[in-house]
Amino acid sequence: MYRDFDKANPDQHKLEKQFCNLEEKVSQILRTVKARFEAGKRQIQLSREEKGKLRKFLFIMLYRNRTFHSRFNKSKEEYDADDRESMLRYMEEKGFSHPRDVWFANMSAFMNVEIDINYDPADSEGGVSKIMALKSKLESQAYPMDAMWFWKNLQDSFLSFCTPSADDDEFLMTQNAYSVFEGPNDIMWMDYHTFAPITPRLMMVTRSNVLRSPSSKGHQLILDGISNGLESIHGAGSCLKDLPVSEPGNN
Repeated sequence: MYRDFDKANPDQHKLEKQFCNLEEKVSQILRTVKARFEAGKRQIQLSREEKGKLRKFLFIMLYRNRTFHSRFNKSKEEYDADDRESMLRYMEEKGFSHPRDVWFANMSAFMNVEIDINYDPADSEGGVSKIMALKSKLESQAYPMDAMWFWKNLQDSFLSFCTPSADDDEFLMTQNAYSVFEGPNDIMWMDYHTFAPITPRLMMVTRSNVLRSPSSKGHQLILDGISNGLESIHGAGSCLKDLPVSEPGNN
């Protein structure tokens, strides 16, 4: 699927190899999660690096689906997405001859970026500086609009694991269940929940920070204001806002 037909590139399967490497690392993490769940554990402890790999994998699984294949698998002349003007300008600046080349370069950049940043929690200013530098670096290596969307997925939601409350219940999953999202699709980069099944009884769920449990009265007012604003724009909030999901510590 990701063969690079550029004759100047001696490794035409480089991108597929990158994805297989990420997929193998993620599968090891999920095997551990699954084993702990089946052993009756209801809490999972992940390292910052492990969580980063899961979040990166979830985004890549979304970004590589047929919708994006349809978007990018066109000539420059045929490219008709809403960002046509900025995409063609970017291709000209970077020397890309085909939108598919931008897609491949983006995925490679997303898989290579190190998002498990280590810094002293007491040095919040230093941590922010490192994150901003990393974002700037990624936006120089990938199409900026899609790079911003990548960071939005990491920063505007938190990761959790869910299972049915009844022991004899299972999730009903369709063929396209991976990366199904709940939320409005008329606002750029907005979703309340994204779902990624691991087993019929275990699901990874990313939940919008808008639906976080407030840490204070002031925080509650801010979240209510954002939520009410979104509801006024498209007429409804999240139908799963009462989902009993709590955010992990240090997420």
